[in-house]
Amino acid sequence: MNVRYFFSSPAGDVPVDDGLLSRPFLMNPMQEHPHLKLGDYFKAIERFVTGNSGEALLRILGTVRQAPVSSSDIAEILIRSEKHGGLYHLSSVEILGPDVRHKFVVSTAVTESSKQWLHREFQALQLLNQSFRLPYIPEVFLLEELELHTPGGSSKLMLMLGQWFEDHHEWHLHRGDSGEPHWVIWDFKRGYRRAGDREIFEIYEQASLILTLYYNVKSTHQIYPWLHAAGDFVVKSADEIVDVKLTTVRGYEPLMVFLEEQDLNPVMALITFFLNLSIRMRLDRWEGVGEVAWAPDFSVRPTVQGFFRALENMEKVGRYEPGGTGNFAALLKTFRKDELRRLSVPLLDFYRQESRETASLVEKQLDSHCQTLWSVIQGLPG
Repeated sequence: MNVRYFFSSPAGDVPVDDGLLSRPFLMNPMQEHPHLKLGDYFKAIERFVTGNSGEALLRILGTVRQAPVSSSDIAEILIRSEKHGGLYHLSSVEILGPDVRHKFVVSTAVTESSKQWLHREFQALQLLNQSFRLPYIPEVFLLEELELHTPGGSSKLMLMLGQWFEDHHEWHLHRGDSGEPHWVIWDFKRGYRRAGDREIFEIYEQASLILTLYYNVKSTHQIYPWLHAAGDFVVKSADEIVDVKLTTVRGYEPLMVFLEEQDLNPVMALITFFLNLSIRMRLDRWEGVGEVAWAPDFSVRPTVQGFFRALENMEKVGRYEPGGTGNFAALLKTFRKDELRRLSVPLLDFYRQESRETASLVEKQLDSHCQTLWSVIQGLPG
């Protein structure tokens, strides 16, 4: 079978020639790997998906297609470098044949720290997919560590094969010439474009819904950390249908730490989850890479709406107490603006662990945010 390498770009696929393959492999945008070349990275992905005569790949293809696939069914494999993230390098792997067309994502970890994160993510995604059986996070199929030998030395990479969300794209806050914020969908197929109000409302509502659906009310386990700035959520928007997915799960554990199990207060924990959700949904980076950005007030209502949609769903399937959604809304309505702020202040410690820049921005915006949040809460039904 033929294997070809590309860079993915808004202008389309960029073929990778020998000159590019000989360039140093970047561990991050500012740091070259001591001895690995870009070609070593592409070859590692090729080896990962085609090793042992492609036995694992053929098995996985057969499972996802629900029909046997043999090596003779595959004519070509296209490997595209898609993104260099903060933790992993992401590439898509497209399998092509007369009757086969399927795409996967390969996440590659280079440093010891990122390998630990990737191993943790593989386990978390497997756990959540098995436990919840919801369609919002990727299935993962294979995790393997490969050792590469080059004239400059040896290195081990960890690679994970997962589900690719076709035609789903990141979005980020941008500023126009006037400085007014707006949202841009980074559509690599049709070009970057400004998102409409309805799209953005749906995006925030669905992202909030997804995170809440995976929240465990009893144990307080939740998906955390997550970042808009890292492009964790992606969106497909076409023909007036908006579909949001969560591409990564770095961890699944309680955010609040209780000294003893009997100290755990599920109501207080849910309030904390809700407040953190309302704040964190507003954080991004300008143009996806700049300074920390704060989303306009417009984003608060869909965030709250998505949270309560999820609670209603959880109540229907027995994951939340009967009548709990209405009772929780009624409880939130009893809080004054200053009480919402007081309950939110402890969250600043979590933001300080990420960066002083983030914590400083949240602290600066907290009064205004709690006023907006209070107004939205007062408009809830009941």
